[in-house]
Amino acid sequence: MRIVQLLAEHPEGLGINALCRQLDTQKPGLLRIMASLTTPGWVLKDPHSLRYRLGYQMLTLGARALLGPRFQEIAHQGLRQLAHETRETANLGVLDQWQVVFIDQMEGIQAIRLQVRVGSRAPVHCTALGKALAAHAPQDALKTLWAMAPYPRFTPHTLCSDRELKPELERVREQGFALDDEEHREGICCIGAPIHNYGGDVVAAISISGPTTRIPAAAVPDLAAAVMRIANDVSRQLGYDARSPQMACLPGNG
Repeated sequence: MRIVQLLAEHPEGLGINALCRQLDTQKPGLLRIMASLTTPGWVLKDPHSLRYRLGYQMLTLGARALLGPRFQEIAHQGLRQLAHETRETANLGVLDQWQVVFIDQMEGIQAIRLQVRVGSRAPVHCTALGKALAAHAPQDALKTLWAMAPYPRFTPHTLCSDRELKPELERVREQGFALDDEEHREGICCIGAPIHNYGGDVVAAISISGPTTRIPAAAVPDLAAAVMRIANDVSRQLGYDARSPQMACLPGNG
């Protein structure tokens, strides 16, 4: 726990010698402990700087603790319902340093389905979860995202410039859902929508993912309606006001 606390105070990471000094311990024993922490992903070691920092597993625990057990229960039920209705894999993610961290998943029943390890990360600019989260980030925070352009290209469809991404996020805000149409992986389509807490803040996003053969353009409106409906249902159970503008995006709501 002292190691975890120390690394939490140094997000840029610490080398083994710095850890030894601050923990007042010997290197051989500490190296064994760090190996035990890095293997399951609690701590990550940068192969270039050789510095250690907290890993994705720790972030996943932190996100779950922050959102609380009630959120986990409600969101997991939403994932289960979404996977059942669409027959596709349903995902739950949160935002961390302009990356999406997957904190839960419910596999669909299709023979061919997309699997993502809980705790793993994905880019914001080319994923449905990422765009659903970024679209509702504060404008001041978005300046950091714009400064990161050009963004990595994963497929010929990836949006790599802030000039392309800005109107895309505006469209996400207007229509209530985000689309990844082969932008992260060729042949894969994802549809995501934000989850709001009782204060109206977007705390997570939910999505479905599957091959484009099962999610062609013609199927997107109906599937997006299902994703938004369940995202809003989760939000309502978290205390979000059902009269919020997002509800206007759903068929049959004003």
